[in-house]
Amino acid sequence: MEQLLDVMNLQMREMKTWTAVLLMALAWAGSLMADEPLKLVPDSSFSFKAGDELRIEVYQRRGGEVRQVEAGTFTLSEVGHTKIKGQTIKLSALNFEDALSAIESGMRRESYVIGLELKAQIVSVNGDPVVYIGGRVRRPGHVVVSGAVSVADLVDAAGGLALDGSAERVRVVHQGVTQVHDVRDSEKAGELKIEPGSILSVARSLVSDDRSMRDRLDQLNHGKPRRDRLRDGL
Repeated sequence: MEQLLDVMNLQMREMKTWTAVLLMALAWAGSLMADEPLKLVPDSSFSFKAGDELRIEVYQRRGGEVRQVEAGTFTLSEVGHTKIKGQTIKLSALNFEDALSAIESGMRRESYVIGLELKAQIVSVNGDPVVYIGGRVRRPGHVVVSGAVSVADLVDAAGGLALDGSAERVRVVHQGVTQVHDVRDSEKAGELKIEPGSILSVARSLVSDDRSMRDRLDQLNHGKPRRDRLRDGL
């Protein structure tokens, strides 16, 4: 009997050891998944095609009120068209940014309201939740996400800011509401969470605008005598 108890105790200890090892392995795998960088699909190598299933939401702002005017899952036909609110919109062969513009243009044609402001979101592509980041980044495109993500991670996925990109003016559109964020503080950029379906657009730097204007003026005045250029402050 004592030998049997010893064997059972040994087996229990072995089971606990293996359980602890398994839990540690799962935790390690989870940490690797959490640290895995976001993968961006660049606009330069992407276009929608027939058969793609898109979850689309469209929001309207009139006055100070924002309301949803369309939401649904649409499958592109064999010729890459879809009907939204009675309007036939061709989305195949378009990249993500152009598809958003096409949806908004089609919805405006459907509406008779003057001065209508519309914001379209493609919330998911073939069942995968997505976020779009464009503007003055190195690689505009969309990212498949599993939940809320940080602005910092999205900018990293897009290859970072372009030379003329402004970290002070990152526009985020979600459910028809536009907010502008200054993400120069890396901690703040990491804390600012972006929901699936959101659209990020990095603005051009004001400093870059000033430099570009001076370069253009310099080109226009290149033929002037040096004393005239100095007199004009160029």
